[in-house]
Amino acid sequence: MRTSLYPISSILTVLFFVTKVISEGYPGTYICYYFGDVSSICNGKPVDVCTLPPECTSFAYDGLIIDRLTPNNNGIITPISASDFPYLDAVMTTNKPSYVLLYHEKSNNFRYDKDGIDTLAKQDSSSILNFIGVHPKLNGLIFADIDLTLYQDDFSKFTKNFQVYLHYMRKTTNNFTIGVTISASSVIDILVNHEERTGFVDPDPIISPDETKENKDWVTYNIKHAKSLDFSVFDMEVDFYVFTFSIFNKCTPDLVHGGTIPLDGPYPHTLLKLKQAIDLLNIKNKKKIYFKFQLFAISNRSRKLTYKNECYSTFERICKYPSETCHWCADNSTSLREKVRHFGVFQKKKHS
Repeated sequence: MRTSLYPISSILTVLFFVTKVISEGYPGTYICYYFGDVSSICNGKPVDVCTLPPECTSFAYDGLIIDRLTPNNNGIITPISASDFPYLDAVMTTNKPSYVLLYHEKSNNFRYDKDGIDTLAKQDSSSILNFIGVHPKLNGLIFADIDLTLYQDDFSKFTKNFQVYLHYMRKTTNNFTIGVTISASSVIDILVNHEERTGFVDPDPIISPDETKENKDWVTYNIKHAKSLDFSVFDMEVDFYVFTFSIFNKCTPDLVHGGTIPLDGPYPHTLLKLKQAIDLLNIKNKKKIYFKFQLFAISNRSRKLTYKNECYSTFERICKYPSETCHWCADNSTSLREKVRHFGVFQKKKHS
């Protein structure tokens, strides 16, 4: 089976995100996600590496897609030229640790709970190893396509297979640093919200009765299988986790001042609920947990968030056009200080 890698920077539109680590540790306090290029719908220009914040202690290039259905499938992996990834190469000129985010092509229907995961890992690692050969300054890989909701039928099989996959990758890449991204809202729904959401009805008038029924059934099922989601099975293979907050809560009037990532309150997802979920995941060392916050406001003008929405939902636009953006959900200095002040809740030990 031949696999290939190709960049996705030309598709993405947000320039970079900043991830805040709980405490000092490798890969540093701030990982800055860097796309380099921007989509034409944003009317933007590529971001020069020299303009990136000096506070960034490392960079994550977003990213590469592993395509397992490449034409001319002859089993021979052709090394990829460094010139194919100019933005990644530009990042590595900073002499700061550099990582690359990896995804699997959606049309391949790749799943981590498939039988024969060791064979799949061997095939994927061949492409990655060749890629590393022409990018020798690369420090690690971040696996960014982990959708936990896909594995709710059998979390235990997913965790066991994922451990095998990551172990093979680490061995093949000569102990590269390994990162894993996790949706914060997903782990909250799986481990914390299941009891609260039993019988839950989305107030959105567009939702159909059938969709509501499916939601109830999913919640009931979730209660049965949530305990089998145990990160300790593969935790030894992971150097750091990145919990992401994209689409954390909908933009509602009570979240306009303070953003859609509240510390606490009567919302589906909060930082305190995330703390509960992380405690249940059995991550041994909480110091290797990072949080990926978006540096843009969220508009309430569209029911479905898209990259195009994010292009125009900027703090600059809020300042220039206050009358147009007065209903957008955005952090302010008060909400940001509150979140930073309460980050310690993720390190507090549980008392018996």
